[in-house]
Amino acid sequence: LLVVVSVAGPLFTRHVYPRFPLFPVGFWWGIILFTVTLWYSMVWNGWPLNQRSSPAVRCIGGGSIILGVTALLWQLVNLSGTPFANAPYDPRGPFQAEWFFGLLVWIIVWIQAFSNVLTFQQWPFYKLGKPWGELANSLTAVILGWACWTGSLGFMGPTFSFAAVAGSIIGMQNFHGAIFGYYPFAGYKQPKRGIFNFLAELVFAFGWIALPRT
Repeated sequence: LLVVVSVAGPLFTRHVYPRFPLFPVGFWWGIILFTVTLWYSMVWNGWPLNQRSSPAVRCIGGGSIILGVTALLWQLVNLSGTPFANAPYDPRGPFQAEWFFGLLVWIIVWIQAFSNVLTFQQWPFYKLGKPWGELANSLTAVILGWACWTGSLGFMGPTFSFAAVAGSIIGMQNFHGAIFGYYPFAGYKQPKRGIFNFLAELVFAFGWIALPRT
């Protein structure tokens, strides 16, 4: 199934919608798809299909929601400054594609930080109940992602910001949780556990960045 979907997805976007070249335009579509997938699974936990639906409905329905939101967000992109500007598939939205790419990577940092399984494990948003907690969680991820992206561009290059810094934080969030099981902070309660987790992940990330530069 994964192989079939992996092949069908690029074929669909190339020949059906939005009908763009897979390289490099597909990268800009792909980061939106990846962000929305993480957002729907880690923030919304598949709601409202996750509890009462059959596995088939959760799979097909969740996939449809992810693709629908991705298509909507694609309309925010414009391809100005690239060889594909004003092409028939250029959405001509308010955000330049490469700039939007960096923003989404930073938003992923905060989607993971407040997700259901990483760092803060949806603290404090789970206290608000559904769907208000998920809405607040989503808004927080967007605001913090925007602040980190635009703020970092004042003193570092865009590639270093999203690829080195944000990318390393994303990797270390997964590394700390999946490999170390949040050692040595797993026994703490939130928010203390999340704060110490996040600080440790920042240390790991900047250590990782520094390692190949030595």
